[in-house]
Amino acid sequence: EKSGKQNKIKDLMAGSTLDEDTPIIVLKSVFKYYDKDGNGKLDMNEFRKYLVNVGLNGFDDDAINALADDDGDATINFNEFVNLIKKDKIGKIASNTDKFDFLCQISELFKQYDANGDGKITYDEWKQFFINNGNTEDEAKAMFGTYDANNNNSITFDEFWKGIYKLSYGDDGAGELNDTGDQKEVKQADDEKEVGNKVKLVEICNKDGTAKVKIAPYGATVVSYIVNGEEQFFVSSKAKWDQTKAIRGGIPVIFPQFGAGKMKQHGFARVQVWNVAVKKNDNGTMAVCSLSANNSTKNDW
Repeated sequence: EKSGKQNKIKDLMAGSTLDEDTPIIVLKSVFKYYDKDGNGKLDMNEFRKYLVNVGLNGFDDDAINALADDDGDATINFNEFVNLIKKDKIGKIASNTDKFDFLCQISELFKQYDANGDGKITYDEWKQFFINNGNTEDEAKAMFGTYDANNNNSITFDEFWKGIYKLSYGDDGAGELNDTGDQKEVKQADDEKEVGNKVKLVEICNKDGTAKVKIAPYGATVVSYIVNGEEQFFVSSKAKWDQTKAIRGGIPVIFPQFGAGKMKQHGFARVQVWNVAVKKNDNGTMAVCSLSANNSTKNDW
C-alpha cells in the first residue's frame, strides 16, 4: 500500500500537476515522499530529486534552492515548499527567467571560487581567486569578512549571493528574489518624465529610434535600455523614486567607494542629483552627466 501511494505521488509530480489549488494534505504527502530522512526539511539532494520530477532539472539547482529557501538555512521546510507551489514560483521561473538569471550567474561565479566543489568557499580558496584576478591578499581578507555572515571561516552559496546582492542594492535581497512578479516597467518618456514625487527621467536615443536609454539624474542611474521595443534592463518593483534611497536596479555610478567602508554604502555618487545635459549629434542624442562638489560630498570625501 505504501509503495502504491509513492508511485501515485511520483506520477503526480512527473505530470507537474501541483498548483495553487492542490490541497495541503496532498502537498504533505508529496513533501514526505521526498523527505527521505524524515527530518521535516529537504536538503539539496532531496530537493534536486523533486526538481527533476517536475521538469526543472535543466535549471541551476543552487539558484532554485535560493529562490525557495525563505529563511536562508540551505534547506526547504514544509512551509517553504507550500509557498513554492501556492505562489507558483516554479511556473513563473519556467516561463520567465529574467530575474532568475541573477541567481544563475551568481551560481556560476560561486563555482569558480569553490575550487574543490564542496559547496562552500574557504578563506584559502577565496584568497587564491582574488590573487589570480589581480587583487591583493589584504583586499581578499577585507571582503571575506563581508560575506562570511556566520563568522565560521567559510562562505555558503546562500551567504555568497546575499553578500553580492547587499553590496549592489543595500540589502540581502531575500524578499526581492523571492518576489517572482514581473520586473518593474519604466514608463516611456519623450524628454523628461516625472516618476514618483521627484525623480525625472531623461531620454536619449539613436538616430533611427530603435534604441533608447532613460537616465535618472538621481545617481546618474541608467534605468532603462530599450532595443527594438524590448526592455533590456531590470529595475526592482521595490525601487524608491523619491530620492530617499539609491534606485534599486539599472546602472548607477559607484564612487568613490565600492561596498561598505568609511562612507555610505557604495559612496555618495549614486545618491546625489547630477546634471544631465542632452546633446544632439549625427548618431542621435547623447547625455553628459556631471556632478559638482557640494556640502554633502565634501563631508563624505
